[in-house]
Amino acid sequence: MTGLVGFVGLGNMGAFMILEQFKSLGAEVAKHPADISAASMMIVTMVPEGKDVKDTFTADNGLLKNNQEGTLYIDSSTIAQSDVFDIAKIVKKHNSTFIDAPVSGGVTGAEAGTLTFIIGADNENYGKACELLQHMGKNLVKCEKLGNGQAAKICNNILLAIQMIGVSEAMNLGMKMGLDAKLLASIINTSTGRCWSGDIYNPVPGVIEGVPSSRGYSGGFGNTFIAKDLAL
Repeated sequence: MTGLVGFVGLGNMGAFMILEQFKSLGAEVAKHPADISAASMMIVTMVPEGKDVKDTFTADNGLLKNNQEGTLYIDSSTIAQSDVFDIAKIVKKHNSTFIDAPVSGGVTGAEAGTLTFIIGADNENYGKACELLQHMGKNLVKCEKLGNGQAAKICNNILLAIQMIGVSEAMNLGMKMGLDAKLLASIINTSTGRCWSGDIYNPVPGVIEGVPSSRGYSGGFGNTFIAKDLAL
């Protein structure tokens, strides 16, 4: 791919996503989203909620202020499907395209460049998006239609929440009964209780190196965000 790429949203996930792609390419920092759309025709947004995505586009210095016709906007936030449809309609009026491409894999996946992108787009825009997203993620999944990426992401995060609660309760119970946390985790992870929350992202400090629980619960997918997703 050629041309400048823009990125809006440097939080826990976004910072690592952009660093994986741009750390050696001399990225420049813009003052406003409008400055990004003036310079780029492929822009990724990664902000907390639907209202934040809308503001990123429609605020006084938002992306649409300096929108260039034909720009592809790729939203990797996790927002309601209805917000995707609303924002896409607004962007279409400016002769540009908005697609949803939420991610899964956590902060560790963003840092390692192994994220899964769940992309709600037709064949043409999926192909364009993949030219960029292949450098940020390992798995690029086409969900055929606008909004389907968010639908799949919400389903995934319901399951994630159930997993994490279950692993937390099981680990806590085992430790109270005298089991070593690493031993219990190793048993669960080779038994029928195995899941991502226990095997990859265990919530008990010291069980897995490098995950948030072993860094004083710094970074990672916080309770505020999973609660937000469950309300979508």
